[in-house]
Amino acid sequence: MTTQPLGGIIPLDDRQWQTSDGSTVYMSFHDVPTGNIDIERSTNGLVYTPGTPVLAPTDNATQDNQLGNLVADPHHPGLLYQVYVTGASPNPLDGTPLGGPGRLNVVRMGVSSDGGNSWALHTVFTGDPKVNYGSIFPSAAVDRAGNVFVAVTDNTNLLVFSSTDRGAHWSPPVRVNSPAGAAAFPWISAGGPGGVAVAWFGATTGDPNSKANLWRVYTAESRNATAAAPAYTLFQVSNHVIHKGVLCESGLNCSDGRQLGDFFQVAIGPDGIANLAWADDGAGGAATVSYARGGFNLGSPD
Repeated sequence: MTTQPLGGIIPLDDRQWQTSDGSTVYMSFHDVPTGNIDIERSTNGLVYTPGTPVLAPTDNATQDNQLGNLVADPHHPGLLYQVYVTGASPNPLDGTPLGGPGRLNVVRMGVSSDGGNSWALHTVFTGDPKVNYGSIFPSAAVDRAGNVFVAVTDNTNLLVFSSTDRGAHWSPPVRVNSPAGAAAFPWISAGGPGGVAVAWFGATTGDPNSKANLWRVYTAESRNATAAAPAYTLFQVSNHVIHKGVLCESGLNCSDGRQLGDFFQVAIGPDGIANLAWADDGAGGAATVSYARGGFNLGSPD
């Protein structure tokens, strides 16, 4: 076993995400003192060097953002995508790195073609000023053809966007969840060209903070996600209730409903089939890890 020698070089960091393009490992995280999104990279997994932060120091999104996962395109080494949400009217008290009830209604994508040395920032979508897409977490994926996808939720509408030009321009939103019930913990994975799986926890009420909620795992899959009118098929993945009551998304600010953490993910395997894993405490007591696979063949991401 090798101990990772990278030590903390800033007083506090949060929300770390890792990815690789096959030759380099990248990590992004919140630099809490500055509110920026920092980048580290390594070619051997032992020594990490800093890249350029995603946001300029004067960008209004510093101290007012929620980042999602960092994505590397394995077919184009050095091509990185960093999704995040911010406010149209930034407020340092909203959406800080430690969470909060902010109104983060703008979905944005940082794109780097040089391994994190420089970043171009593009707006994916601007929602109503009263909407908050800070529901953890905004999620991004890239398919085998290089198409990029983003999924976000305001706990009511789970929206998916696509880009066929490396994040410069984006499709209108497509809502993939059913009309009723809260949708939390969104995650997206992509396979072959246009093959996408979006997963989330769905509730029986529209309020994730309701103690009456019964939560289950859902996924929506598409084999033409870059089409002008993509078709998504909805699946209920879990065959039982996986959580009851409040599902808190405020991290360290949670006083109840934190049992499931915030690590729920879906990944499309080399065979094109979606694989899901989640924390499950529906039976009461300590949470266990549940796993499922299935759905359409969405094509290999490799």
